[in-house]
Amino acid sequence: MTARFIKVTIHFHFLVGWLTSLLFLDIHIKWTKAHAHADCWRKELILLEEEMRQVLKFCGWKARW
Repeated sequence: MTARFIKVTIHFHFLVGWLTSLLFLDIHIKWTKAHAHADCWRKELILLEEEMRQVLKFCGWKARW
């Protein structure tokens, strides 16, 4: 093995490690955003179910009135 080959190999391994860390960071950011969006939709579903409950309660009250 020549010194140049070893130097290129070291740079290649450094580059692969650097790209891998960037990839994991990108995946982590996307996962975090997706998790936040899912949490927002869960809260929206809770609000929607409460609104539906109130509408049914109002309709029952209106029918008896």
